[in-house]
Amino acid sequence: MAELLSKDMLVDLAINLLNIVILFLITKALLYKPVKKYLDARKEKLEQEKAEAAAAQQAAEEVRQTYEAKLSDADAVAAALIAEKRGEAQKTAGEIVSAAEADAARIREKAQLDAAAAREEALESAKAEIMESAIGISEKILRREVTDRDDRRLVEDFFSAVAGEGQDGQ
Repeated sequence: MAELLSKDMLVDLAINLLNIVILFLITKALLYKPVKKYLDARKEKLEQEKAEAAAAQQAAEEVRQTYEAKLSDADAVAAALIAEKRGEAQKTAGEIVSAAEADAARIREKAQLDAAAAREEALESAKAEIMESAIGISEKILRREVTDRDDRRLVEDFFSAVAGEGQDGQ
């Protein structure tokens, strides 16, 4: 019986092994290939998404670099415009100052001419008054006989009259 058991056991063992191999082949055919196909497809999709993400990141980096380049160009243009406008403003300010200095020079010149004319007019007026006074004194002297005392009094009257008029004119 030991032999029968051993033979029966060996046959059972062989059948079980055969069943396991058949089940493995059926499972492999029915489950492994579709699961592997699904996993391969998923792996490929993930790699594709990873490549797309890398491409998107590269594109974003290029856009960032372009933006930074444009920003630096804009800064340079702005600095150039500021420098240009500052130069124009300084030029305009210089022109305004030059025009103001020219106007001031004309005003000074006119004031000097007016002052000179007023001085000449005052001198002419003073000369005329002195001449009238001298003529008046001469007339008084010639009308009567003059003594030294009269001469002094006439001269003192003249100077006091001239001094009085000079104080009234101020």
